[in-house]
Order: sequence, then C-alpha cells, then structure tokens
Amino acid sequence: MTVENSVITLDGEMYTVASADFDYARVPQEYWNDRLENMARMGLNTITVKVPWMLHEPTEGKFDFSGMKDVKAFCRLAQEKGLLVWLHIGPYVGAEWDMGGMPWWLLNVDGIRLRSKQPAFMQRVDRFFEALGKELSPQLLANGGNIAIMQVEESHGIEKKDKPYLEALIECAKKRGFGEVLTFTAATKNSFMQTALPDYFFSIDMNSEEKADENFVGVTKFRYNAPLVCSSLGGDYKTVWGGESAARNWSKVFMRMFELLQRKNSVSIDGVLEGNSFGATAGAAIVDGKYFPFTTAHNTDALINYAGECGEDYMKFRKSLHVYAQEDGKMPVDPLAPATFSSFDDVAVEEFAPLFENLPEAIVSDKVKTMEQCGIGAGAILYSTTLQTMKEGATLSLEGIHDYARIYIDGKQIAVADRRESETAEIVLPAVSEGAKLDILVEATGRVGNVKGYKDYKGITKSVELKAVDGTVVQPKEWKMYPLPAEHKFVSSMKFGKLPEAPTPGFYRTKIKKPTEGDFFLFTGYWGAGEVWLNGHSLGRYRKEGPQRALYVPVCWMKEGDNELIIVDWDGPSKAIVKGLDYPLY
Repeated sequence: MTVENSVITLDGEMYTVASADFDYARVPQEYWNDRLENMARMGLNTITVKVPWMLHEPTEGKFDFSGMKDVKAFCRLAQEKGLLVWLHIGPYVGAEWDMGGMPWWLLNVDGIRLRSKQPAFMQRVDRFFEALGKELSPQLLANGGNIAIMQVEESHGIEKKDKPYLEALIECAKKRGFGEVLTFTAATKNSFMQTALPDYFFSIDMNSEEKADENFVGVTKFRYNAPLVCSSLGGDYKTVWGGESAARNWSKVFMRMFELLQRKNSVSIDGVLEGNSFGATAGAAIVDGKYFPFTTAHNTDALINYAGECGEDYMKFRKSLHVYAQEDGKMPVDPLAPATFSSFDDVAVEEFAPLFENLPEAIVSDKVKTMEQCGIGAGAILYSTTLQTMKEGATLSLEGIHDYARIYIDGKQIAVADRRESETAEIVLPAVSEGAKLDILVEATGRVGNVKGYKDYKGITKSVELKAVDGTVVQPKEWKMYPLPAEHKFVSSMKFGKLPEAPTPGFYRTKIKKPTEGDFFLFTGYWGAGEVWLNGHSLGRYRKEGPQRALYVPVCWMKEGDNELIIVDWDGPSKAIVKGLDYPLY
C-alpha cells in the first residue's frame, strides 16, 4: 500500500480504506472470529486496532502477548476474513483506556514526562516497540500479512512543539520492525498545520456534526499530495459513573461516512463494536476541572452488540459500505445470527472475608504514600494510624483524593470524600481517646487520559493533616499503608467465613452454575462499589450509582459445575445476592 498523487493505492489500484475500531482486549478471544466475520460482512475492508501498552507490559520489562492479549493471532484471524489492519501503536491510544493505554508503573520513574521526547520516556517506549515489532513485523502487508497502515499517537493534546516527539516515535517504530508500512499521524482540522510532519501523511479526526469537506478545507493546499483520510469518525461518547448513558447519533455518523466514501476518502468509524473494559482498564477524563471515570461497559450503543447482534443501523451502514467501499459492490451474505443471552434466579452469597481482618503486610512511613509508591496500579489502599486524645470538632484535612475515600474511626465509618466533587475534604471528627484508630480506605477508579502529560497517581496523592479544636496541628508519627491490589491472587487468598449481619467492606464469595443458553449480565444493583472476579477473570468495576447496574459475563469463561465468583465490595451490599439477567442495564 502506498500513496500516488494523493490517492491511496494497493497493488497499483485506487483503494478506499473503510475501517472500524476493534478493541481486541475488550472482547473474549473465543468471540473474535464471529465479531470479525460480522465486520467483514458489514462491508469493511479494514479494522482499526489500537495496541494498549498497559496490557502488554503490566510489569516493567515483562511482556504478555497471550490469550486476549495475543494481538498477532488477532491480526492473523482478521487476515483470514480478508481484512487489512490499521495499527495504532501508541504509546497513547485514547482516553477510554486507563492512563491513555500507558502502563501505570511509568509514574514511578522520577521526573518522567509522559508523551514527550524525554529519554526516560522514549527509552521505555523503545523497549515496548521492540517487543511489539517482534510480534507484529511478520504480519506487515509487505511481509505477506495484513498490517497496511501504522499510526503513532492520537490527535488529542498534540501541539506544534510535539513534532520532534512524533518524529522520534516514527523513527523508533521503523527501527523496531515497522519500516515498510504506510505511516500516519493524527490531527484535527484545527491542528494539522501545526503538527503535520514533512515526510509523513496525516489523518483527520472528525465528529459527526461537521460535514466532511469542512474538515478537509486547507489540507490539500497545505500539502498537495496528501490523501484525504479520516482516522476517527464519531466523536467521544463515553458513559461515566453517576451520569447518563451516552449515545451517538448514528444517522449523522452515517451521513458523514456517506460523504467521505462518495469522495473516495478513507475512513475509520468509532463505536461499531460493543466491548467491555475487563479488569481495571477503563479510563477517565477531566472536563472543566472535574473528574469523570468511565464505566466498564464500552460502546453501549454500538452497531454490533455483546451478543453479536446487528441491528437496523448496521444494515444501513452495510448497504453503503458495499456500494462504495467494496470492489464489486455486491451485497454479501447476511450477518451471523446473534447469540442468546441467559438468566438465572437469585443465588445467595455463601462466604465473606472482612477487609480489616485480611490485610496484607503494611508499609510503614511517617508520610502517606500513593498506591504506585506502594507497588500497585489498581484496586484500593488503606491508610491507618492511631490518634491522640482530641475533643469533638477536631478536623481531618485530605488533599489529593484519588478517587473515593471512606473514613473510619475505630472501625465505624464517619465520612466519605469523592474526587468527582473535590480533590480536597475537611472532615469534622467526633471526640476520640488516646489510641483511637483512624482508617482511610481509598478506592481507585480510571486514570485520566484526556489531559496530555497528566500524572494521575492514586490514593492520597498530597497530604493528610489533623488539627485539634484550637487549631494545633497534631500529625500522627506513623502511617501504615496496606496496598489492596486488583489481582485474583490477592482477592482469592482471603480467609473466608460466615456473612456479616450488616453491610461490611470486604470480599464475598459464592458459586454459580454455567447457564444453559449463553452469556448473561450479573446484576450489581444490591452492591456498593468494587470489582467482580469469575474463575480468575475480572469482569470489571461496578458502582451502585450506575448508570450501569449489571456486568457482562462471557459464558466461555465458565465450566460445567461450580464456578467461583468473588465480589470485592468496598461498602458492602444491601443484599448479599447475585442473579443473572438476559439483558444489559445501562
């Protein structure tokens, strides 16, 4: 694939790229085949594949390309379906991923500047690109594979001053095996003149509100031989905890796609496939100074849903794609039949392990530390200390709450503090006696990815201050920090016993049977906030405020007989019951 006189060509013939996002790690590997088949039957000739660095190097220097992370196997399967790949290699791949898809352990590198040419950052990018190149360079189109386009970075936050950084990324990628592939950077209609590189092509990110030609005004004047390419059509529609379910206007997206294809412009469409942010992979955004964490369910208004069902909008897109993007313009066979969802009635949770009686070894310091400094990237952290005698009206001041804090005196919860309202909190304390125990449990949600260079540490990221009624500062001499990682090895190691009589933070365990039909949605409406594990697989986070109130459960992760379900709940449920729904709740 190359560009000739501003036209993308393949084997010497004009080629219009008609692509859509497919986040391989948001779909169980067992379902890749069916989802790719329906994307091919939709009329797409390419899929856009973003590679989240965080998934493949969860621990610095240790790489994982197995199971749902086997991006090479995914690309090969796409090739069997006749689909080319538009590969986004990062290191930043979008705010929908925790920290934009970059690994949390970067935050422990002293002085690191994320998404910059700084050696401390680029050396680690180079190591990742080297590992990725070993996996994927044999899959390049030039080597007989199907990776036809490579894109570094995303348009968000990139400015004129970042051009040397973009050039360094491309040079690094080419050195590590991505030399013979059509290469793009991304821009918006307002930023391409400042960020475009002289030796590489750029694509334009578009929302669905503006006509296609409005986004390309000036592009050909700026560079006469530039192909007109839309790298992201559809805009940002992400549902946040405590908000309303976001939805695209698919009619407007369709009109923009129609305009592009009529002009023989290439396009990649966002939001075609519904997926799930398993584990602690969902990201967050800061908008107008406020923090918004994203839900576990992703693209809930997609053209292809969790069951592989293709609705009316899919059929509408399919008709145009086959007219304008496929060579013969013929309609293919119908999409595959969707799977059937299952349900089951209430199952009582059988066992419980109280949080405060199952703490790991403490990290002791005279100051509070972040989760990252304590060696974990997701889950929660408990800060514990003892107090002096204080009269009622003393204050506890927290600064840098990331993200949701529950405050206890001698085991009784007295207050909460939510980053979505403020990163600081001042809590009036009751009277306490010498040796009273203060516990602060801080739950982490997604890391911010929409602010370039932002370092979203978790836990208490700044300070804790205690003041007596007369204003005297009475700081504790010692803090004990208990990291509570979002890892199955940790949550399954608890000492389980009988259920509590009242809602209590901790670890709840039961067994469920494999349904007879298919996938289901685990109702979380009785539960507070936390994460659910099924047979060692994390189903993702849940929160009582919704709008998502059920977690997607792939039945392919279950076995005949008993299946272990562990629910980590930082509040405790109103009812210790689980049930399966045959429909989503969001």
